[in-house]
Amino acid sequence: MIEHDFSILTALESDVLIGVDLWARTNLSVSPPPRLAPADPAPTCGKIGGLAHPTASEQQRLEVFLAAELTEFEAVRGPTRKTTHHIRLRNDTPIKQRYRPRNPAMQAVIDREVAEMEAAGVIEPSKSAWSSPVVIVKKKDGKHRFCIDFRKVNDVTERDAYPLPQITATLDKLRGARYLTTLDLKNGYWQVPLAPESRPITAFTIPGRGLYQFTVMPFGLHSAPATFQRLLDQVLGPELEPNVFVYLDDIIVISETFDRHLHLLTEVFRRLREARLRLNPDKCRFCVERLKYLGHVIDREGIRTDPEKVSAVADWPEPRTVKQVRQFLGMASWYRRFVANFSTIAAPLTRLTKKNARWTWGTDEEGAFQELKRTLISAPVLACPDFTRRFVLQTDASNSGLGAVLTQNFEDGERVIAYASRTLNGAERNYSATELECLAVVWGIRRMKGYLEGYPFTVLTDHQS
Repeated sequence: MIEHDFSILTALESDVLIGVDLWARTNLSVSPPPRLAPADPAPTCGKIGGLAHPTASEQQRLEVFLAAELTEFEAVRGPTRKTTHHIRLRNDTPIKQRYRPRNPAMQAVIDREVAEMEAAGVIEPSKSAWSSPVVIVKKKDGKHRFCIDFRKVNDVTERDAYPLPQITATLDKLRGARYLTTLDLKNGYWQVPLAPESRPITAFTIPGRGLYQFTVMPFGLHSAPATFQRLLDQVLGPELEPNVFVYLDDIIVISETFDRHLHLLTEVFRRLREARLRLNPDKCRFCVERLKYLGHVIDREGIRTDPEKVSAVADWPEPRTVKQVRQFLGMASWYRRFVANFSTIAAPLTRLTKKNARWTWGTDEEGAFQELKRTLISAPVLACPDFTRRFVLQTDASNSGLGAVLTQNFEDGERVIAYASRTLNGAERNYSATELECLAVVWGIRRMKGYLEGYPFTVLTDHQS
């Protein structure tokens, strides 16, 4: 007899979803059906996902293609020569922080990680006047990750303003993706060299082993994401963007045809190897019809919520403090574009987070809490916008908030592109019904400007005046 917790969810495509945690507890094994391409026995090939609608020829071509391409990555030796990370200080007075004592179990984790990093050339002995503390972070799988707390360093470091892509904008570009591949770079940040003059700033202390500093770009520096995004943008280039998108070390390749997909992968692999960037095949997925990307599930039909994230919201216990309310709203807000009138539904909870708000948990708060759970569990599949089609913006206003729904008409009917909403401020609560409906139209157009600007669209409102 094995006891295991299950979450009750609606609108699932299968009756039961069994997670990896249960597989591990019960030693379950699954034999893939013939439609899945088996993993090549060579360790470099990693795991190959199932093709969307494979033919025997496509299966064979994919296996041969990946075996050859991924084997070539074995000769890649980093770090890259395309860029170097520099830490530019506003104040160069060294900051030295005390080492935080650890129990024997955690110290063993630290010692093992330090030994492995030193052997790999990631760190080197240091004589720096700087020292930041080591922190151990527990991962989802129960293992621990070795990190450095660089917050004090970041406080005196100039920020790199290079932008990261907007997640929503990236997702909106994935329309018509029949074949999808995600690529993961192996310890991506560590493939970027750290400027020699910047290395002492990354120093940290290990009792009994001494002082170390990084030779490559470590995690935790606030300008590291900008350096890495700039690198990948330069390597892959804008000319691939209709089919290749990058968010830090998450690369996605999409196409309508199998031949086009292999052509794109060939070009991406070539550019990565020329830049001396290595892949982690075990975390790559090749030529699949559905996959997770940037916290969402992507397929040809559109964009879905991630069942794991939705399950976390569905299982969220009733908040007892303002902090817990903020945490719940933060988690739920990740998918607010999937929920009509999100702000209006969440208003009773949002009021609790206001400054000097009196804590109360009554019928309104409980109702909002449960309604947000319900709407997220049953969230629709959002369509990716087609800028050759006319947009339809539907707006609405109530005594508590404004709402907008952006849609387009496709062959299979009207599809939602995005929802948006917000609550009314103090002055707006005095508006007449006509003024509120007009406000909703103006706000809705501004809110959806990224979609509508430069394209024809229709506005629908239910106000007859």
